[in-house]
Amino acid sequence: LGYALLAQNRGPEAVAPLEAAGRNKQNPEIETALAVALRQGGRTDEALSRLKRTARRHPRFAAVYRELGALLFALGRFDEAIDALKRGIGVAPMMPELSIQLGYVFLHGRNCSDAKAAFAHALGIAPNAAEALFGLAKAHQEIGENQAAADCFRRYLLLRPADANAWLTLGDCLLEIGRASCRE
Repeated sequence: LGYALLAQNRGPEAVAPLEAAGRNKQNPEIETALAVALRQGGRTDEALSRLKRTARRHPRFAAVYRELGALLFALGRFDEAIDALKRGIGVAPMMPELSIQLGYVFLHGRNCSDAKAAFAHALGIAPNAAEALFGLAKAHQEIGENQAAADCFRRYLLLRPADANAWLTLGDCLLEIGRASCRE
């Protein structure tokens, strides 16, 4: 029931069934889901505490690092988010979601070099990961690599053709490429 409620974005309602399911068990999957439900219910301090505890108790459970990194990022605690996501990548290097999330943390901090590396790692695992393509395109665009950005946006738009923002951003890249060629 708790998982079904979470899938419907009804986190506050999922808390009680997940607490009952996790009672007297140390199951990292249930504990992480409970933390997500707490976060969705606006109980971020409790969610953060539970995620940190779960990561300490179950250091090989990669999904907890994804949730911990995402929550720390949302709270503006970027260095801690980077640390959590890197720990997760150490545990599960083939889990592209961790590298994608790490890329967005780096991108937010305008560390485009590390962002590109994180997104490229994710794409090495999952070549059609739309979120990684979009992030890589934004990282290229941020530092003026408009041709590389346009190439990534084109690949992304093959996967998500209804994304109007991506079409506009691709157009911006193409305009910049055109301006650069006019100056030469």
